[in-house]
Amino acid sequence: VNVGNLIGHTAVRYYVMGDECQKRTATDDEIREMQGLVRDGMQAGALGLSVSRNQGHFDPQGVHIPAIWADEKEIFALGDVLRDLGTGLIQSGGGNAAEMKDGLMSRLSEATGRTVVYNNLGQTMRRPDQWKKHMAQVSETTAKGIRAFPMCTPNRITDYFQMRNTQTFRGLPVWHPICLSSPEEMLKAYADPEVRKKLHDEAVEFKNGPAIGICSTWWDYMVVQTTVLPKNKWMEGKTVGEIAKTQGKGIIDAFLDLTIEENLDTELLHGENNVDDAAVAQILTYPNAVIGLSDGGAHVQFQSGYGFSTRLLSEWVREKGVMTLEQAVRRLTFESASIFGLYDRGLLRPGMVADIVIFDPDTVKPLPLEVLHDFPTGAKRIKEPAQGIHMTIVNGQVLLDEGKH
Repeated sequence: VNVGNLIGHTAVRYYVMGDECQKRTATDDEIREMQGLVRDGMQAGALGLSVSRNQGHFDPQGVHIPAIWADEKEIFALGDVLRDLGTGLIQSGGGNAAEMKDGLMSRLSEATGRTVVYNNLGQTMRRPDQWKKHMAQVSETTAKGIRAFPMCTPNRITDYFQMRNTQTFRGLPVWHPICLSSPEEMLKAYADPEVRKKLHDEAVEFKNGPAIGICSTWWDYMVVQTTVLPKNKWMEGKTVGEIAKTQGKGIIDAFLDLTIEENLDTELLHGENNVDDAAVAQILTYPNAVIGLSDGGAHVQFQSGYGFSTRLLSEWVREKGVMTLEQAVRRLTFESASIFGLYDRGLLRPGMVADIVIFDPDTVKPLPLEVLHDFPTGAKRIKEPAQGIHMTIVNGQVLLDEGKH
């Protein structure tokens, strides 16, 4: 198995600053120490540097992760290490908003001379036409030779969750602390009419201002997947908005009545990203976007996402014909390898590393998601199996043959 590591800004910042890393910006001496760690990591074989501008990234206590506390000076200083070494890629979670605001991703690439890849170019019901503006901005910067590329995915991005354990409401001042409390405290809060009013004001009426990750149509994309009680089976497959209308209740009352009745164990799915097929087709064929995903195993209990390659080959190539098979394979292999500077991979050519996937273009597709409980303490993860993959070869050795190791 080949593994390529990026140096995590959060880890470096915590190592140098300790608990202060989630309280303030860094001093010049601390930045120099961080630069030394990044340099050591790159010389030890790291592929690059990973930073984050995602304002929805919090630790379990509801505090922004260390990387979010860094100012531009610190981020650019760490990027300068890669510039001086003349190698490496910079990746950023949550780079979309930062790029659209003041071109941070493209400025970082221009200043360091390194490729920057960030999340993400996608369609969302929160801002239905934002992807067009983002695409136009990327076209403008890449025309100048700046290598700052957003990632994109053929997936409809979804979260599976229960109210017992969810990130869905992170960043909301009223709701987030409740989600961090015990199940008993959650149930007590959700039954309190005063709390419900505050949640309604925050997440339905938006009286406190824009809410992170939530929009006016948000509840129309939250679907009840599996109920606990037989009498609630009629709700399965329906959105919270539809259920509230059927019951003649407000959104919050309908949602929290079900939450309490089923003791926080109702399984829900939320997905409002990439629901417009016409928009996604244009995004996937945009040459200045990289097809892929980020997060490297984070929140595996809520989503998987790694079936993007088989979904591209099946839904978007075979079924919808938005690109040829050859174009899709190139997007998934050569283009991705080149972006990461892996110049000995991505092509079938003598002398290149033999990393090969053999698949049937007529049958390849992602299979329905499975829930496994094979993590420590029996914790769950979402698995996305595939069909039509005959063999996976890594470094010339067969790793998987018809799905068997």
